[in-house]
Amino acid sequence: MSEALAVLEKVGKKFGSFQALSDITFDLRPGEVFGYIGPNGAGKTTTLRILVGLIRDFTGSLNIGGHTVGKQRGELHNLIGFLPQSVGFHAWRTAEDALFALGELSGMTREAMVPEIDRLLTRFSLNDSRHKKVKQLSGGMQQKLGFVQAMMHRPKLLVLDEPLSGLDPASRNVVKDVIREVRAEGTTVIFSSHILSDVEDLADRIGAVSYTHLRAHETGRN
Repeated sequence: MSEALAVLEKVGKKFGSFQALSDITFDLRPGEVFGYIGPNGAGKTTTLRILVGLIRDFTGSLNIGGHTVGKQRGELHNLIGFLPQSVGFHAWRTAEDALFALGELSGMTREAMVPEIDRLLTRFSLNDSRHKKVKQLSGGMQQKLGFVQAMMHRPKLLVLDEPLSGLDPASRNVVKDVIREVRAEGTTVIFSSHILSDVEDLADRIGAVSYTHLRAHETGRN
């Protein structure tokens, strides 16, 4: 496979005296799905927040697309799409307006956003809700709207934190299909989960984190 898109080397993070991560080392390769599994509190979210640049004071090193995270954050902005556990849209905006606002923050022009928003709202069956306020949407619909905001600039690296939680079975199937589709297009995906069956269903490779350490780094379904 091609040279790694992202490389984490001995990444560690403390919050005060609490050691959240210790010596996490793995890579992410172009066009693969990497499943990151572990129990709640194991450090999955901390790792992903480091990956997307939301946590900058960590030990070790992180390189994405030839850029050093923490030193070249601006260059990485367009490479990464991020779906956090709680998306945090402005509740008073309509779904469509929320997407336009976030797209502008990502540097997209309105002309570039329109076809992508149309395409993704259709893919996630949200077209009928585009003019509803975010607060009127169910939790699962907000989760899918989060996918739209993470994907609409066509990132090379898609970082998903517990993307299947809170979704009904039909929506879970749609999300799994979308993850497979973007993988086929060459996008690298890392997603966290505490459900092994979901990771085994989607991942090419699996990393398992437990009590701050990466305990396993295994070949997945391929």
